[in-house]
Amino acid sequence: MHMDTFPLLSGTTYELAFDTQYIYKRDPSTKEYTALNTTPYTGDEDALFSSVVTLSSAGTSLFVYTNGVDRVQKWDGTGAPSALGGWSTSPTIPKTLANFQSRLIGGFITEAGVQCPFRVQWSIAGNPETITGTGSGFVDLAESADWVVALAALKSKLFVFKERSIWELAYVGGTTVFKPYLRVEGIGTYSPRSVVNLGDELIFLGTDNVYLFDGLEVTPIGQNVIPLLFETDTRLVNAAKANRVAATYVEELREYSFCCPTEGDVPNLLFTYNFDVKSWTLRSLEVTAFGFGSIPTSNAWQDLSGAWNDQSWGWMERPLAASAPTTLIGNSSGVIKEDDRTTTSTDYMCFETKDWKFAHSQRIVEFRVQAKGGPFVLFYSTDGGQTWSSESKTFAATSDWKEFVWYLNLTCAQIRFKVESTGSTLEIKWMEPWYIERARSEELQIT
Repeated sequence: MHMDTFPLLSGTTYELAFDTQYIYKRDPSTKEYTALNTTPYTGDEDALFSSVVTLSSAGTSLFVYTNGVDRVQKWDGTGAPSALGGWSTSPTIPKTLANFQSRLIGGFITEAGVQCPFRVQWSIAGNPETITGTGSGFVDLAESADWVVALAALKSKLFVFKERSIWELAYVGGTTVFKPYLRVEGIGTYSPRSVVNLGDELIFLGTDNVYLFDGLEVTPIGQNVIPLLFETDTRLVNAAKANRVAATYVEELREYSFCCPTEGDVPNLLFTYNFDVKSWTLRSLEVTAFGFGSIPTSNAWQDLSGAWNDQSWGWMERPLAASAPTTLIGNSSGVIKEDDRTTTSTDYMCFETKDWKFAHSQRIVEFRVQAKGGPFVLFYSTDGGQTWSSESKTFAATSDWKEFVWYLNLTCAQIRFKVESTGSTLEIKWMEPWYIERARSEELQIT
């Protein structure tokens, strides 16, 4: 599944979703999806869709998409999609698309049935349906043996992500038009949809870490999840299906999320990185595609049905404002859910603290937590999380902030704690162990 939005110059924005066979348009009022194409596409779950919004030669909005298998399609907001001119003859089929310097650009090209995995090809300026003649062209990034995976624009530059390298496709004009430059060697991605634009940087799931890329250098940020992603003995993800990873960035939450397959082929383990606290959270959730939506416009006053006691809303209850952003989440069953930031869940939650380490063993007497909501359960580990205590402490739910205390009596050189909860709401401000420092042993002096 793939999701995208298509804003027209008139101001109308369509929310679109793809499965392996059809493209669907979402009705903003009913939130129902209607298939646009009548002839099904022939790709499977590994034939990922890539889409881009561009302008036609007449200056009108055009939604262009490809799955790397069928002919490139276009849709102008009316009727059914149709084959994109120029690219459809031969046919020339890219796996990934970008719009840059008024040109439609494709990467990893299949030309008349022959795969060209190093190739990046572009149309003439101002017409995405012409890929022959002056201003069009292609380049093969064959200096490295890895294949083209994704195209991503960052400010005024376009970057080509390969499996083990990152290239800049620099605009030089003239008859050459574009010239490639190797910017990063040894770091790339197998997950095209993990590459997300943050404005000043690109973020992506690499082959050995999660990276930020500013156009010159890469910065790793996934140190805490490397064992779960890449290390052979502790890895949870199915590396053979890294191409199916779905990802998104939620600006108002400042969170980057990507979902990986684990034992099977379907992405079902969600990794989320929060830029404010610089921490990772994991959640078991099937996500094959992310999209963006908004709360539909509603009237301030609405007619109610039934008696007063039949109403379930609260007096002076405030709904989300019209056009407030939401996140759409699709799964392999074709179900799309909407996260409006107000819906709670009773899914299992687990949080592990860092290790508190001491120079010498100390006596731990208390562990304190300031929290609200719940209920929640505490465990501790003195061996870095390899094993957890058989004893635990359960705290009841509370509607206001409260300081909870777990009285302990143990001696250790390091300790970490784990919080488990299935409560619909749980907020934690801080947590810390209280301990008694052990006195230094007296030295025996012989005179």
